Amino acid sequence: MDALGWVELAPELLQAMSSGSKFLLRHSELRHLRLEGDLALEDVADTGTLWGTVQAVYWILQPWRANFELAVTPAFDAESTNLTLGAEGTVRLVTLFAATAIILWNLPKQKLWRLLREQRYRQKMPRFTRG
Repeated sequence: MDALGWVELAPELLQAMSSGSKFLLRHSELRHLRLEGDLALEDVADTGTLWGTVQAVYWILQPWRANFELAVTPAFDAESTNLTLGAEGTVRLVTLFAATAIILWNLPKQKLWRLLREQRYRQKMPRFTRG
């Protein structure tokens, strides 16, 4: 029953986190983004098709990719894809505090406290065993 309460509360929790995340993204700066690694699928033809699609999208987005570097190579003999995403940017400490405050402000406080109280009450209840 505990899990059901958290599942029912999930959309409101995600909404609160979304509002804080949007604020954080608006008030931060992404200086450099790098995606590197090997791209491999089970079928060699699928690997080639995906590689071509990735390259096409990368070059189509040329005006917006000044701070984005793509260093992904097709690995036709590998068994799995290995990708690493690296990012460099700046965020002011005040922005982090403000984003946290926005998340806390938008949380469904009454429902959250009620769920936590119920969960704590259930843990404190004595459990009787048949003997």
